[in-house]
This record gives sequence, C-alpha cells and structure tokens, in this order.
Amino acid sequence: MKDSHYVLIFGAAGLLLALAVSKPRLLQPEMAPPVGSLLRPAGLGLEKTPAETHVYAEGTVTLGSDISAQEAARRVLFIIARAAVNGQPGAGMPVAVKKIDAPVFPLTFSLTNANNMIGTDFYEGNLTLLVRLDADGIAGPKQPDDVETSVDVGPQTTRRVEINLSKKTS
Repeated sequence: MKDSHYVLIFGAAGLLLALAVSKPRLLQPEMAPPVGSLLRPAGLGLEKTPAETHVYAEGTVTLGSDISAQEAARRVLFIIARAAVNGQPGAGMPVAVKKIDAPVFPLTFSLTNANNMIGTDFYEGNLTLLVRLDADGIAGPKQPDDVETSVDVGPQTTRRVEINLSKKTS
C-alpha cells in the first residue's frame, strides 16, 4: 500500500514537471502569425513568401424570387471550381472552394488561388463554377433541399460571372 502512494506522488510530480517544461509560450497579438498562415521557423529559408494572386472566378450571386433572404441566411453558400476531365466540364476534383456562412445577398465573391484545394499552383484550364446554397452546411453531393447552379468558365473567357440562384434552375 505504501508503495502505491509513492507511485502516485512520483507520477503526479512527473506530470507537473512535464507540463511546466512543455508549456507553450504565449504570443502577444501583434506577434502572433495571421490566422491560416504556415508556422515555420525563422532563419531557415522556409519563410512563406507572398504568392501572386490569380482569380479562378469572381462576380455576384443573387437570389431568385423563389428564395427569401431569411431562408438563405440560415444556410451555407459553397462556391466550388471544378476542373474539366476528358473534355467533360466539372467532372474533376474541386480546384478551389469557398464556404460562406449565413450569406447576405447580393453577394460579391472572388475565388482565388488562396482558396486552392490542389496545392499552390494556379489551374489555368476549363472550369465549372458550382454555386450551392446548402441546407445542412456540410460539403458533399447536392441534397434534395440544396439549391445550386453552375456555369462553365474557360481559360480564354472572362472570369467574371453573374449567377442567379433559383429553385427553378436547381
């Protein structure tokens, strides 16, 4: 019985020592890196360099008369750029994605390489831009209560689009 007390005491002391040694250093807000930035040790040549911004698509999303602003505000808006595969528009994996909680319409957006899902390189080929007003807020295939529309955006065309979400076109 006496030995079990020693085990508990030394175990607790070890945990306290481990916590004291591994306590993270708190950064002042002005020293903290921006949210979403990569944390890399300074001085090793690994610092993140600013990349040039490329636009996959930009424009405005409006609501059709069959969707109320209140209904839309309770949903999540996904803007997804998909690559063409074997000449089929939108058949590929998502290239870039933007999620907007409780959207307010008309909504102006810009989908850039900052929203890239395939690495750091900018995809310059044909894209299908899918805009979905999602009822459950979970990314995935379209569900019956979701409202979505899509538009093809070619590499040689303007990347500026005007999209009207309507239950009729969904």
